[in-house]
Amino acid sequence: MKIEAYDIEGFETFLVAEAEAQELTDVEYLHQYCVCHGIDTDDITSARSEKVRKERYLTRMLLTEMVGCKQARLTHEPSGKPMLDGSDLSISISHSWPFVAIIISPGNDNIGIDIETQAERAHRVRSRFLNQSENAIIAEGDSATCLMAWTAKEAIYKAAGVELLSLADDIALNIAGNVAKPGIWNKYIGKADGRQFDVRTMLHISRRYAITATKEIKQQ
Repeated sequence: MKIEAYDIEGFETFLVAEAEAQELTDVEYLHQYCVCHGIDTDDITSARSEKVRKERYLTRMLLTEMVGCKQARLTHEPSGKPMLDGSDLSISISHSWPFVAIIISPGNDNIGIDIETQAERAHRVRSRFLNQSENAIIAEGDSATCLMAWTAKEAIYKAAGVELLSLADDIALNIAGNVAKPGIWNKYIGKADGRQFDVRTMLHISRRYAITATKEIKQQ
């Protein structure tokens, strides 16, 4: 798998893995690879969707690279938020096949990450994640900015850790006068649940994905 590392000031390094080699698109190959390398595969084989199984195998492989432990075990809170069993590290995971992104932070930082590849779909369903003022700012047909905004809202949702927040109505992004530029890291402030979040988002031009990392801004 191809791994890309991102270092942004104020954030822990986060990684994106791509199932670039042909064999990594084969779910049976991924399963055998994980088994042969002693990588934890609990909860993977029970998934009905082959795409979900492939994403989970790739996630375990990338997680092993990050924490250096093949037995690193993922569990989940009732809300679905991932946790590293027996660790106080905070973790957030996102997948949009053939990509998987993981960010890990020490302590109890509220962090979130999201990666998406479907720019046309993001533009089509923009009313689901943009409020009226945000929607008015983004130009009609600007699928790239829509995709970045979608990942930003999803990442904030994960960092907020509050179930049933509406991406459009309960999460705000200060994009006025600061429309995202492809190929560079764009900085925003997000708001949700009465809290503020440091948001960094980028459209990777050659890989054609948008990715956002965010963390809660702790009040002094």
